Amino acid sequence: MSNFTIDVWGLKKKPSQPSVLFQDSVFWRDFGRADLSRTLRRLRRAGLGGAGAQVARNVVIFVGDGMGGQTSTMARIYKGQKLESEGGSTLDPNGEGEELVWESFPAVGISKTYNTNRQVADSAGTATALFSGVKTRLGVIGVDATVPRNECDPRVVEKGKLRGMLHWAVEAGKDTGM
Repeated sequence: MSNFTIDVWGLKKKPSQPSVLFQDSVFWRDFGRADLSRTLRRLRRAGLGGAGAQVARNVVIFVGDGMGGQTSTMARIYKGQKLESEGGSTLDPNGEGEELVWESFPAVGISKTYNTNRQVADSAGTATALFSGVKTRLGVIGVDATVPRNECDPRVVEKGKLRGMLHWAVEAGKDTGM
């Protein structure tokens, strides 16, 4: 049987590689840097970013846990229909043209969420990925995928422990809060 490894563009045959791609913190940090570099190059080509770009003075992160595209669409429609039924003004009676508050924020992002060992993610793994930049296993928080769920050996946990945005901000002399 041939060995395969999955990369971001699909399935590629790499006979000299092991059959499972090991997704530790180094893998995800390298992946993130490469993705960020591609995005910044696209922005510069589009005339955005670069030397004249403004730097954010403050960052506030709202996490809509479980707020995928379908859930947001349902909430938007419900809001519009509720406004219509109460006699309020709405863009259309079906509610589809309504806007949710966060859709008008000056900057909004969306993330692709899954765990390294499951397609349907849990909040622990997605919070770890969101705030550290490293995806991890289902049922663990604050550690990379080298740490199995329910692992209690402090040497294993310490080796897989992650640092995240709050650590980086404090080290840079920023104020933080939760």
